Amino acid sequence: FEPVANHAQRISDGVERSEFKHVTVHRCAVAAVVGEMTLKIAGDDGDDSMAFLDEYGGVDTPSAHEQYGAFTRTTVQTTTLDSLVGQIGMPRFIKIDAEGEEAHILAGGAAFFARHSPLVMFEVKAGSTVNTGLQDAFAEMGYAVYRQHGDAPILVPVDPTASLDEFELNLFAAKPDRAAQLAAENLLTPSIPEWPALAEPRHIAWDTFCALPFAGAFATITAGSRELDRTYADALAAFAYWRDTAAPLPDRCAALQASFRLLGGLCQTAPNSARQSTYARVAWEAGERAACVVALQAFFAEAGTRSFAITEPFWPACPRYDAVNPADRPMDWFLSAMMEQLERARAHSTLFGGESSALDWLCDRPFASAEMERRRILLAAKAGKNPVVPDHLRHPAADHLNAELWASGQIPGTRLAG
Repeated sequence: FEPVANHAQRISDGVERSEFKHVTVHRCAVAAVVGEMTLKIAGDDGDDSMAFLDEYGGVDTPSAHEQYGAFTRTTVQTTTLDSLVGQIGMPRFIKIDAEGEEAHILAGGAAFFARHSPLVMFEVKAGSTVNTGLQDAFAEMGYAVYRQHGDAPILVPVDPTASLDEFELNLFAAKPDRAAQLAAENLLTPSIPEWPALAEPRHIAWDTFCALPFAGAFATITAGSRELDRTYADALAAFAYWRDTAAPLPDRCAALQASFRLLGGLCQTAPNSARQSTYARVAWEAGERAACVVALQAFFAEAGTRSFAITEPFWPACPRYDAVNPADRPMDWFLSAMMEQLERARAHSTLFGGESSALDWLCDRPFASAEMERRRILLAAKAGKNPVVPDHLRHPAADHLNAELWASGQIPGTRLAG
């Protein structure tokens, strides 16, 4: 359902080119009533745009006007989910992203949601405003609310007593029958049990670390004393359990939450480089993105006040570095992992995060991903610097699939060497 004419046409064109016979584009807005409403649009011709129904207010805020400038108005057709009952089959998944209009869509879909049992992904934050009432609205319809565990395809219950992570944009809702289906596929846990500390956590922590591909580059750690702070050992052992995909999912999620709590306290009272790196990693996998960013920023803020000696087992802040060989530059590798993860986590998009001097340092190291190099070039292009596309972005790789486009000279604001 897309009410913005230009966007709907682009989607339709893509559907036709892709020969997606199963996709139908509805050129209307979903609302609380069937009829006509005024749609306010900004940035319609660009990639970054915003539209909302004027009657509902949406995200009509000073910050929206500051970012997008003037809004234009047009009349669009509206429909409701209830009016579609029986017309669109039995949906398994619905995504609702309507710039603050979500509650009105639910109001026009009471019969729809009573009849069907889809997994619903809904935007809970429009601009800087968290729509806390949406969770209550879903609960009244018999849906429990969940959030995603970091990058993993796993849903866990939202704690109604805790504040949402400031980076959380979308939540999920499901009735008990749909939740049970997802739980049977190890994609959801309806509850998180208490986590009992594991026996012999120091042995688990050390054995797990020594088995990691990069551990050999840190011989001073593996060859030293196997003593380890008990709280840190418990946190490392719990994280190792989380990563055991053969273990029961509820217990794995409990272990991850326990590791996150333990490391958070430890990094407050006795931080060091290994613990901050591990905390950033655990926070990221737990879907606690703000905590990940804070840990990484604290590390770099203290960079000039203490040494980078790594004396304990750890996990690299960036998951990709698990498989990256440090070779003979372990400290550069460690710092690159910290910096790359901060670049990935600090903003939803480089478009909003702005320029970063750290990217130049990172991309001068042999460990940076193609993603980081793309960011560096695109930011320079956005700033009008007309950067040269580096040679390695002109060749395909596992983490760089559109090399042909980069080699074609068609990336706006960039140029090819020679």
